[in-house]
Amino acid sequence: MISEGRRSRPERLSKVSAIMLRANVRSIGRIREFVTGALASQGIDAEVIDDAAIIVSELATNALRYGKLLDGMIVCAYASAEGPVVEVWDRSPEPPRVMPIDFEAESGRGLNIVCELSARWGVTPLPNGGKAVWSVIRKAGD
Repeated sequence: MISEGRRSRPERLSKVSAIMLRANVRSIGRIREFVTGALASQGIDAEVIDDAAIIVSELATNALRYGKLLDGMIVCAYASAEGPVVEVWDRSPEPPRVMPIDFEAESGRGLNIVCELSARWGVTPLPNGGKAVWSVIRKAGD
């Protein structure tokens, strides 16, 4: 299965908070902290923020593994009419693929988690190459 496809990202209703960090595993914790703070400053529910932190961790890990990151990783967070949104940008034009769940495998379940916690998600090509993988985080109680 592939992502939702190349549907457009949700329209932004708030200022976009963005950060660029070195492309390494140590940055994942800083990315979670950044998204948590950015969404908390917009008054987003704590349960939704927790889900956003999980989602952005999975998207950033995929970008590290497959995204051809040469000069850093860009992560964005903002509000939309559909709910809070997180994005991870990388340089690979290849869309992420949701893999069948293999309970014996040590990896490969990240996008399944993203699917479960997202209201919707997708991929948007970037003007200078690469892509933004984004997720609208499911609202509390949905």
